[in-house]
Amino acid sequence: MAERDWAVSYDHAAFSGRIHTAYKHKILRKYLHPWMVILRSTSPTIAYVDCYAGPGIYPDGTEGSPLIALQIADDVMSKYGCRIWCIFNDRDERVMEQLRNSLRDRYECEQVLVFSSQTDARDCVDQILNDERFASNGRLSVPMFFFIDPFGLNVPMQMLKRIMEQPKTEILVTFMVKDVVRWGETHAYEQTMKELFDHPSPLDLIEQADGRDFEQQAINAFVGRLHTHAGVKHVIKYRVFNEQERRTLFYLVHGSNHFKGFKLMKDIMYKIGLLGAFAYLGPDHPDEAQTFLVPSFGDPELEQLKRLLVEKYPGMSTSFGIILEDMYAEVPFIEKHFRAALLGLEEDGKVEIFGFRRRKGTLKKGHGVNFL
Repeated sequence: MAERDWAVSYDHAAFSGRIHTAYKHKILRKYLHPWMVILRSTSPTIAYVDCYAGPGIYPDGTEGSPLIALQIADDVMSKYGCRIWCIFNDRDERVMEQLRNSLRDRYECEQVLVFSSQTDARDCVDQILNDERFASNGRLSVPMFFFIDPFGLNVPMQMLKRIMEQPKTEILVTFMVKDVVRWGETHAYEQTMKELFDHPSPLDLIEQADGRDFEQQAINAFVGRLHTHAGVKHVIKYRVFNEQERRTLFYLVHGSNHFKGFKLMKDIMYKIGLLGAFAYLGPDHPDEAQTFLVPSFGDPELEQLKRLLVEKYPGMSTSFGIILEDMYAEVPFIEKHFRAALLGLEEDGKVEIFGFRRRKGTLKKGHGVNFL
């Protein structure tokens, strides 16, 4: 138990006002609303799960992720008439009592569940999968977004795999890479690391991963396990760093098995990244990937994207929508950049864009693209 205690210890009061907590909350505000609006059109009931919820309100008055999620859920339910469950968990019963008090003061909603798992988020996931309001025979019947934000390394890969095996689930995970680096130096807390990667030899796994240093190898190994072991189709990672000290605070890792959710998160991350707080890291070339985008200086160079498109589709015929799905995870560019690059290539005489009643200078996802 000592290892797990270290992995999840979290002084909620000490970390409430830190800027990196504010960034996580900003992402939740920007992502949850469109996610809920999109998913409510496919299901009359959806759910948000906060696996390490915290007290709801911190001593300095800052609202935590539970209240942010409830505000958004209230807004979506009032506008669209759907049903949204908000499920909150923490292993600390005192923190959960604070959360209940925070919710009692602000919300009287039957669609709020507060768990106190007493151990870790795995119990929360077990309770959800055994709850007939959300699941049948261990299979979820409602779309769910899981926010997994421990302070430490208590993010077992087997738990992520169980979540992502379910239909219409997404995860947003805080990966505390500095703790992985510390473990690489001390080799303490071996069991926690084995659970994090679900691998008998996590050090070997990390050292075999791509990357110019142990930190990059660690995050690439984690993302690799999400793909190959947990079966997550689309994964995007962002480094949150201290700009003055030029050191990594943590990584935010989003996983989805649906391109639409992945694209939505990437677009939101990009817009936030323009403020200079985030750096996009490409999936295959960690050293070069950081040179694509320096958020503080605006949009990336479109000539680079034009060259990549021509190299990837020589003499081929495809569509704009397929190009987006093919390349969205490979480079930091977003839809507006792809559109501008392809229209530029059309002006250069290197592609032909066609489609029903298509007007010159326009490009929709259903339009065809011939690379000449």
